[in-house]
Amino acid sequence: MDSAGNLEPTRPDPQAEPSPLGAAFRGLCWLIAVAAGALVFGVQLRTSSNLCPNDNSRWDTVWSLVEKGTYIIDGCPWPTIDMVRRDGHDYSSKPPLLPTLAAGQYWLIKKLTKWTIHEQTDLVCRTILFTWNVIPLIVLMGLTGQLVARYTADPWWRAYWLIAAALGTYVTGYSITFNDHSVGAWSAGFALYGAIRVLYLNDRRWWVYLLTGVCAAFTVANQLPSAFFAVVLFGWMVARRWRGTLLFGLPGALLVIGAFLLTLKLSTGGFIPYYLFKQTDLYQYEGSYWSNPVGIDALDEAKPIYLFNLLLGHHGFFSLSPIFILMAVGLIFAFRDSRPEVQHLSWFAVAVFLFTVVLNTLTTNNYGGVCQGFRYLIWPVPLFIVSGSLTADAYGRPKWVRALAVVFLFASIVSAASCLDNPWSESWAEQLCKQRDWLWATY
Repeated sequence: MDSAGNLEPTRPDPQAEPSPLGAAFRGLCWLIAVAAGALVFGVQLRTSSNLCPNDNSRWDTVWSLVEKGTYIIDGCPWPTIDMVRRDGHDYSSKPPLLPTLAAGQYWLIKKLTKWTIHEQTDLVCRTILFTWNVIPLIVLMGLTGQLVARYTADPWWRAYWLIAAALGTYVTGYSITFNDHSVGAWSAGFALYGAIRVLYLNDRRWWVYLLTGVCAAFTVANQLPSAFFAVVLFGWMVARRWRGTLLFGLPGALLVIGAFLLTLKLSTGGFIPYYLFKQTDLYQYEGSYWSNPVGIDALDEAKPIYLFNLLLGHHGFFSLSPIFILMAVGLIFAFRDSRPEVQHLSWFAVAVFLFTVVLNTLTTNNYGGVCQGFRYLIWPVPLFIVSGSLTADAYGRPKWVRALAVVFLFASIVSAASCLDNPWSESWAEQLCKQRDWLWATY
């Protein structure tokens, strides 16, 4: 290891050398990234910190850990339906690592300022949200823009995918609230960026391996289905850079996995998350919402209809964020691309997309509840944005494609902007389906 922290001498990579345009674009990346963060923070300042039972469930855990020293949320300040009952006590059904880390931050805030989360709710909650949502969002947008610039030489398409990343996805919209989807998105994006640096930019610094492992595992701690993403990414790195991955990436991942399992044990008494026990007495106790769900939570649609609505209907990944239609087109071009890096990333994106869609089609029935968009596909959005840019120079040459792309971007921004009001509400597409009484809106 040399003085710079490299595991072995590096060889110059001509693709890694910045061009004057690249340097200018990096500045634009960070400018737009900061603007996106400022937008989210501005919305947070005028929005309640407790928008729905989903985020309330996590805030209750934060309150209880600091105020009572327990994961039991009996008598907590905010009502929630996202809870289970064990041994006569209520617990949040959410993965415990993120609320535990936020509780540590709240404990520090309380010690330094004497603020309490039940009296100075907005001050405390907005400080925590700024730490977990706004700052990482800014970094994510900046790094995603750099990856876009790596794969797209055309300045127009560089700017397009940068704006799409910052303003055209639900990552930004969900960042106003305390949830695991936006956190999963930035941690997955950081892991992807680190892996690309290791695999294709000849970056041998030990801490890049370490942070890549930490972020990949933290994605899983917040979004369990992303284990597929993390395992494939880890195997990919082992196959090409096994030494640094095993020496530094694996310990980083194991550190997060250990913390996740510890908080699971403390909060559940075991090592399996509560939300995998939906058909048991943990959820189906007397008085539980889940013993007699209503509305969208009571749906039992045929799986073909459900899949249609997840992709093209009222919760549609493509209908609400049509920029990802361009991602699909780009991936078709990518399979004919001669560059191994483009081929690898394309197959990775397709595998993650198919796995996540199939898994959620088979294991869910309520579209994520009252929410905007296909929220279970928010965490891999950074991968999909990069995938859309891989072959933009090829598919994006005709003027009519650019004109259509602008329409897609406008529609995606409208969806994301609507989400900024409250992610835990009906999207414009869902409201339209209900108003028109269209057949695929059956609740």
